[in-house]
Amino acid sequence: DEVERRRIERVLAVARAYLAVLAFLAYYMRPTEPAEYRELVSTLLAFYVLSAMVILYSVGSAPRLTAQFTNFIHFTDILWPAAITSFTSGPNSPFVEVLTVFALLAAGHRWGLHEALATALLCVQVILLQSYPWGLAGWGQVNLATLITPATFVFVTAFLVGFLADAEKQ
Repeated sequence: DEVERRRIERVLAVARAYLAVLAFLAYYMRPTEPAEYRELVSTLLAFYVLSAMVILYSVGSAPRLTAQFTNFIHFTDILWPAAITSFTSGPNSPFVEVLTVFALLAAGHRWGLHEALATALLCVQVILLQSYPWGLAGWGQVNLATLITPATFVFVTAFLVGFLADAEKQ
């Protein structure tokens, strides 16, 4: 119902805002490699913070939260990690775990197991796209183990989050 959807989106909006600010501060204090993208990553993280604040304001002030608006927010929860990790070592980026887990948590909290697994599939596709052949790592520089570890982490996390969310809703 509308009251429950609004409560869920408010909780997620506050968590997203905290996460964005903390990610920005963490990167500011200790930038990651590659060094040539540091300024770009700082800018992306600043826009992520701005985006999180706009979503927080929108969720709080919107008279009604539509399914399209919720889907758009979820899309941004997948898009921001994809953009940021593309310039911070791809699958090896420290942002893969933190930002991707938030997208999985949001999917599980909003909808449940199947949607969390669908989100995991999209996140793993992003990891694969960042690797070959046009990813920053280039041809032949990413081995299979580099892809299996984050992909397994994403799917296991999605399953656990979705399973627990479904159990909570029942």
